[in-house]
Amino acid sequence: MKFMQWQAPFVVSSFIGATCLLGSMSLGAQNPQYLKSLANARAAEHERNVATERDHRFENTVSRIAKAFETRDADDLESCLARGKIYLSLEAGGKEPGHYGPSQVKFIVDRAFREIRTQSFDYDSRDTEFQDDKATFRADWTYVMTEEDEVVTEHLEFTLEQTKSDWRVSALRTASR
Repeated sequence: MKFMQWQAPFVVSSFIGATCLLGSMSLGAQNPQYLKSLANARAAEHERNVATERDHRFENTVSRIAKAFETRDADDLESCLARGKIYLSLEAGGKEPGHYGPSQVKFIVDRAFREIRTQSFDYDSRDTEFQDDKATFRADWTYVMTEEDEVVTEHLEFTLEQTKSDWRVSALRTASR
């Protein structure tokens, strides 16, 4: 009999909970405004989740780019490059501005990395512009020309394109500030 006494409040509370749930469902079914606001809330939550994931993948790519410049590792940079043609315009590159394939960009940047010593690669994640599936960020790359012992700061502008799984550099240019 004690078992029945314990179970009775549970049965009553379950009945009340189910009644409230069914009542709210029928209210929602009779109230299109409620359903619309519920759908809008779900859509907004989905957008926040997508934006958070997008931002995480973007920051991951930017961190890999920064590391490549700081360690002067063209292989690391190559892993961040778009698969097609990439616009390249670097003072340190010594090449004419133009569109190059990923392996050509890697070769040009690798040669530049051998001629310099990076002092810093600074960027501010708040200085990023997103537009559809593209993003642009700016960085200051300070390095020393090894033969001339001259300190140079290049203001760089990176354009990245979003792919299904990450972000890729589609343009890297020297920019004026």
